[in-house]
Amino acid sequence: MSKTKRAFDIVLAAVCALLLLPIIAAVCIALKTTSPGPLLFRQQRVGRGGKIFLINKFRKFPSDWGNFGPGVTLQGDSRMTNIGQFLERTKLDEIPQLWNILIGEMSFVGPRPESLAFNHLLQDEYTEVLNYTPGLFGPNQVKFRNESAMYPEGADPVEYYEKYLFPAKAKTDIEYFGRATFLSDVGWLMRGGFALVFSVVLCKRSLLPTLVLALWDVLAISAAWLAVYWLKFTLVRSLPITEKVSTAFATGALVLPGVMLLVFSITRVYRNPVRYFGERDAFRLIGVTCVVWIVSAVTVGLFVTSISSLMLSVACLISLCLLFIPRIGYAYFRATWERRINRKSAEQTLNILVCGISTQSLQVASLLRFGFPQSNVIGLVSPNKTMVRREVKGFTVVGTYSDLDVINSRYHIDQIWYAPGLLKEQKNMVNSWCINNQADSLSIASQPGFRRLLLPEYPVVEQAGAVVSGRGKQQSKEQAVA
Repeated sequence: MSKTKRAFDIVLAAVCALLLLPIIAAVCIALKTTSPGPLLFRQQRVGRGGKIFLINKFRKFPSDWGNFGPGVTLQGDSRMTNIGQFLERTKLDEIPQLWNILIGEMSFVGPRPESLAFNHLLQDEYTEVLNYTPGLFGPNQVKFRNESAMYPEGADPVEYYEKYLFPAKAKTDIEYFGRATFLSDVGWLMRGGFALVFSVVLCKRSLLPTLVLALWDVLAISAAWLAVYWLKFTLVRSLPITEKVSTAFATGALVLPGVMLLVFSITRVYRNPVRYFGERDAFRLIGVTCVVWIVSAVTVGLFVTSISSLMLSVACLISLCLLFIPRIGYAYFRATWERRINRKSAEQTLNILVCGISTQSLQVASLLRFGFPQSNVIGLVSPNKTMVRREVKGFTVVGTYSDLDVINSRYHIDQIWYAPGLLKEQKNMVNSWCINNQADSLSIASQPGFRRLLLPEYPVVEQAGAVVSGRGKQQSKEQAVA
């Protein structure tokens, strides 16, 4: 390594370490509070001339994960912690390698050092890689920026790396570093930094829906905040509009959306895809929004002017309505559209009735409705007449067990499903009706895959005699349940 390059590495590493101190502190706090274990992951790597050194990284995996799994990191590696996934995507886990650069074990620009597990690959034509000081940036670090996503589905990661990725990387390193200059290294350093920012912020397609949603949230919170200002000082006119009040509300319109986005990110409001927006996401969104509005109102009330509870409630309701519009709308219309497309492609649609309104019955109904394109869940049947025509978790109670003929005349029932917990008389009625009306009577307890998932209070008991399907198929005694 030339003296110019070495001096450049020392100065740049020291400057970067000072500038990144807030990020380093934030990462350390996040690691300590979310996962027990050391902050750093240290691993033996092969350096220049085959010398072994310890590379430093922020820990991405649990401290007790050991050596389980492949020796390479895959995209969305399930072994990583939540913080580890963020560090891997943003490459912030590489920051501690500034120490390796300061003490001369690494450089900013150079081949990536291999672990000892792949030391056997550095032989024959590839030994020339060991002539150069390993580094953070270089041609391979740009070309293979998303290496974790390059492994084919179903292929052995280690075998694929040794056979395809390593030879390609080694040849690129040998070709470039054999003719590298200081200026070309600076060029690759800039390209590497640009590729990192571009791939993390701009090129990740999966972030686009989140960015659009975040922009909508900013507009929603700003609109709600300005609505409070208009209601309190223009429509109601309970207080005079002073310069201090106007400045405070203008500042709030700019600051509050940013605070809300930060809190939404910390509480993982944006973690789940919008198309799968559900109850837990809704409760989280409501709770976080209410807390932020209360804190904001208290802050304004202490330092500027009082905000009545009515104004606070109005602002919170306006913001929640605006926040829910894209989430519920997109989730509903996307699910409806996909279901229509799937039904058109399905050969036959089966009309299905589910017995009971227990937790397991509702879960079975949800699985049948959303899990199978050809299924059309008519609704639920219940022995309780007061529940008829009421809706439970999105499913309508269409009648009682004595109404099966009436329901069939309208919908033409193909299958009737029931969960454990149904009374024996009700099961016998359902089974007998299915035999007489050419329908299938199915119990989740009769399916082997569900047997091990049943709760202890719902034991599987063999029924005297077999349950006969109206389709002419006879279920064995082992599949019959009481």
